Amino acid sequence: MGQSRRHPNYKTGFATRDLSDAPNLWKGNVGLWAPSLGPTGLTLRDQSGFRNDGILTNMASDDWVISGNPRSPGYVLALNGSTNYVSVGNFGGGIGFTDIAILFWFKTSVGDNDFVISKDGAGNNVGDASMKIVSDKLQFFDDWTNIDVTSSANVTDGNWHHGVFTLSSTDGYRLFLDGKLVDEDATTGNTIWNNSTDLQFGTVLGGSFSFGGQLGSTSIYNRALLPSEIQHLYDKPLDMLTPRSRVFLSAGFVRPKVYGSLAHDRQGLAG
Repeated sequence: MGQSRRHPNYKTGFATRDLSDAPNLWKGNVGLWAPSLGPTGLTLRDQSGFRNDGILTNMASDDWVISGNPRSPGYVLALNGSTNYVSVGNFGGGIGFTDIAILFWFKTSVGDNDFVISKDGAGNNVGDASMKIVSDKLQFFDDWTNIDVTSSANVTDGNWHHGVFTLSSTDGYRLFLDGKLVDEDATTGNTIWNNSTDLQFGTVLGGSFSFGGQLGSTSIYNRALLPSEIQHLYDKPLDMLTPRSRVFLSAGFVRPKVYGSLAHDRQGLAG
C-alpha cells in the first residue's frame, strides 16, 4: 500500500496502532500530532491514544494550510515566527527520557536560534532540551549538558525537511535529516525533559525565539528508533496512519484499542 492510495484523513478515515499498515512503527509511540489529517480548530489532536492534545495559541483557522509536501500531503500549521505556537502542557509529567525519538516535518526560509520543538525553561534547568534552527542548520541542543548535534546542510532553503533526534542509553545522541544520519555524540547516561516545563511547538518560553514556517506531523517515542525505521518514516510517512485493509475505514477518528499513561508505556505495558 504505502503512499500510492488516498492519504489518510478525518473525512475518509485513518488507522492507528495494530490497525495500521505499519504497526511496528507504533511501538513506543507516546505522541503523534498529525495536522495532515485535517483542521481541528484550535486543538491539535494527539493520535497516540495518550490524549496530549496541543492548544494552538495566538492562532486562527487560516493558520491551517495545504502543505505541498509530496511525501505527506494534506494540512500543516503555518507559524508566523513571532506569536504563534502550540502548547502541549507538561508532556511526560516530569519523568524524563533516557531513550527517546523526536520527529517532525518542517519548511522554512529563515532560521537563527528559532525553536521548533522545545521543553526548555529559563535558566538552564535540569532536563531542558530543544530542536531548533541555528544559523540555518538543524540542531538538537541539550541545554543542561551543553551537548549538541547539528546538521552540516542548511535547512532554510524553503523545501520540506524531515528532522529526527534520537537519544539512546547505548548509542548516545544522534541527529537525522531527511532519513540520513548527519551528526552524533556518543555520550550516554543522560536524561532529557525531566522537568515541569511545557512541551511547545514553534517557540520556547511561550513566545521567545519563535519558528517561522510550516510545521507538519510531529511525533515522539519512548525509544530510539532504528535507522531503518527513520528511513521508512521519511520515505513513506503516511504508512503509520494508513489502514491495513485495502478499503479505507469509515470516516472519523479511529481510536487506538488501549489508552494509558506515558509511565505505563515506558514500562512496555501499552503500545
